[in-house]
Amino acid sequence: MYYLRELNGINAFLLNVYFMGDQSVKGPSSVAEWKFAIERTKMILGLDHPNVLQPYMVDLFIDLRTMKGI
Repeated sequence: MYYLRELNGINAFLLNVYFMGDQSVKGPSSVAEWKFAIERTKMILGLDHPNVLQPYMVDLFIDLRTMKGI
């Protein structure tokens, strides 16, 4: 994002996609569980403070239990 937006002036966005309810990997089953994991990861990586790129970053949570055919 920094490379694209700040250094090259490219109108880029970052979409983080999180899947809930995937029984095959026993991953998080709720948005709250994901947000806890995301915040902890950001803290460990030192990314837990506001930055100029945050307005261009979006989190999308998809609950696989609500999807037909899966």
